[in-house]
Amino acid sequence: MAIGRSIYYKERSWNDFHIYSSKVLTGGVKIIQPSVYHEHRGEISTTYHSDYYDRLIPITERERGVQFKHDRYSKSEEGVLRGLHWDDKTWKMVSCLHGKIYLVVLDVRGGNTTQNPQYGSWETYILSPSTQTQVLIPPGFANGHYVMEKNSIFSYKLAYDGEFVDVDKQKTIKWNSKKFNIEWPCTNPIISKRDANGKNS
Repeated sequence: MAIGRSIYYKERSWNDFHIYSSKVLTGGVKIIQPSVYHEHRGEISTTYHSDYYDRLIPITERERGVQFKHDRYSKSEEGVLRGLHWDDKTWKMVSCLHGKIYLVVLDVRGGNTTQNPQYGSWETYILSPSTQTQVLIPPGFANGHYVMEKNSIFSYKLAYDGEFVDVDKQKTIKWNSKKFNIEWPCTNPIISKRDANGKNS
């Protein structure tokens, strides 16, 4: 099983979008540092621009109707862990609007290493307003996050074709599954019944 890697991005002063492919996770996982304009009153950030973001989704997906459709966010207290959740059709662009979040992205495509040699690979990221970091998570990748500061806001922009895959149709993997041995900065997080009963697969 591949070992995860943590990335800590520092504040940038760029005025352009910078897009990176994950060096751990193949299959379309991208790290985005968006445009940020700094001046004496503070800063202004561009969190979405179709010329940049829409083209991150493969053209074969876009041609069959996959597009960013709506935004959602969750607000959580310090110590909360949400996930790991996934489905096989939704692209997620995630970021942290307030507070600090430890994000985990796990490759579960194919269901095993025979179908996908990268199955079980994972990577971690620190998300916060100071870094402005965004992560694009393709279908087949599970994601979960641990809240490191009170009242943290986790934002996600969703792209898909057809109907939205809501909670009742999403799949869940236990955050501490021994099968994947993900590194978390916690041992006893606050979790929902759904996440506590997630399938160890």
